Amino acid sequence: MTHGLEKTPGLKGVLALAKQEAKRLGHGTVGPEHYLLGILEKGQGIAIWLLGDLGVRPVELLRMLEEALARRAHETEGTASAAAAQNVLDAAEEIAREMGFGWVGSEHLLLALVRDKTCLPGRIFAKLGVAFAKARQEIQKLHGLRPTSQKHPEPRGSEVLDLRGLLEKHFPPREKKD
Repeated sequence: MTHGLEKTPGLKGVLALAKQEAKRLGHGTVGPEHYLLGILEKGQGIAIWLLGDLGVRPVELLRMLEEALARRAHETEGTASAAAAQNVLDAAEEIAREMGFGWVGSEHLLLALVRDKTCLPGRIFAKLGVAFAKARQEIQKLHGLRPTSQKHPEPRGSEVLDLRGLLEKHFPPREKKD
């Protein structure tokens, strides 16, 4: 994100988890699919609440993503694109600005993934019938519970979805080749 909006701690956590997922999967670069894995791995925050509000079950989303990644692993070794990842990050910042936020959170990243039908997560969201306009509306509703400000959103309780075991089960670390 080159335009200067501050990243929330939640988004920073998602981006760190995305890097870990790319490494664990043996991918040389982080791509949009790793961002979605990072959101699911974090298992809490506005992006996860948004999925629930849209009727998307994170476990089902993970299953669809893992199946697509498994198919792609057989087709090509490199499954992620640094350029695609940067495009999604830039779009997340653009979306945050358009919505009047002074910061970028995981919810904006999720919106960018929903909107970008050229990336794997965007195609999965399209299959699930998730529309960008509806997702954007839900974010506005979620943030309508708080006064508009430059502050980061406060956590909403202890709603944590633990998908770590599912990720490790379905995406075991690749063995290093000597």
